[in-house]
Amino acid sequence: MNWFGVSYILFALYDMAVGLLVMKGNALYKLSLFSVFFWLLFLTSVFTILIPFVKEENPF
Repeated sequence: MNWFGVSYILFALYDMAVGLLVMKGNALYKLSLFSVFFWLLFLTSVFTILIPFVKEENPF
């Protein structure tokens, strides 16, 4: 289990929730939420978390 991936997934989910509920009108926040780098890191962290389960290995 990659703890960087877990922490980034939690950060990204929190970031998306706050962005959709609280910071609707903030242009800088929308820029960061729709950036390519944000989504690449999010998808990479999801991949690093799920790949041990797909390969049927024990991540612990």
